[in-house]
Amino acid sequence: MKNLFIALLCFLAAPLLAETPSPRLEYLPNIPIIQTSELTLELTQSLPGLKLNANANQTLTATLSIVGEQSGIPMTQPPLTLKFVLKDLKINLKSNNEEVKFDVKDPKSALELAQLARIVDRPIELRFGKNFELQNHPEELQQILRELPMLQEFRPESLLQELFQHLFAFADKDLAVGLQIQQRGPIHPLSSEAPIINYEITSLNDQEVRASIAGKMDKQTIQLKHPLANGTVEPIEFTLMGALKGNATWNRHHALIYQLDVEYTYTGLFKIAEANWLTSVLLRHKIESKKS
Repeated sequence: MKNLFIALLCFLAAPLLAETPSPRLEYLPNIPIIQTSELTLELTQSLPGLKLNANANQTLTATLSIVGEQSGIPMTQPPLTLKFVLKDLKINLKSNNEEVKFDVKDPKSALELAQLARIVDRPIELRFGKNFELQNHPEELQQILRELPMLQEFRPESLLQELFQHLFAFADKDLAVGLQIQQRGPIHPLSSEAPIINYEITSLNDQEVRASIAGKMDKQTIQLKHPLANGTVEPIEFTLMGALKGNATWNRHHALIYQLDVEYTYTGLFKIAEANWLTSVLLRHKIESKKS
């Protein structure tokens, strides 16, 4: 009887002693999310006898959803297919009190946006591989670029990479406060190299996970050429370095719902012949997403 009692006690205690699985980010399929991405840029450039200030703002709104066979059953591991539908895009440019506005819903504002307006509400399925990298040349995107070749100027694949760089940062990872990971970020127009981005989880609870984001772009020199009126070409040297910092918060049970706030700061030095001048750039990227 004693042995039977001990066996029964062990049987009942086994579930309590079993190791609790580590929490992971979950992605719920077929539930659309509205995402708003805002990118702001401030540029200051000191020229001999002239100070140039320029500002730009880009606001992109889209719906996102994970494609899956069974709704309501969370997905945690790659590969994943993400459905992206552009809903709106606005761009404002301002330089020394001169302002220009573009709106994808007002195609007359720019020829490029007139083409871009044709993909509004047109689904694009993006496939993310085993490391949550955007797999090259999604078929729907390539078809759109064949129909609308001028869209190449918008660098659409880089734009998409920028949008989803942070979304899958901790996907398929056992979550814990202090967990650190490192990734290469997208290449910005100001840089020829991708920055190294470091993530660290700073808080974790039943509903969300929050992480700090930091990184830097090593000093690099870019060689350019400037044509002169007399037909000769003068070399231009541009030395650039930068850093980034910010934070992100993901909903643990539907990680397409997340918030991001990251600042990129760049300083550069232009050199033409014997003349040189400083340039500073502040780039801020904010993302807010919610259920549609």
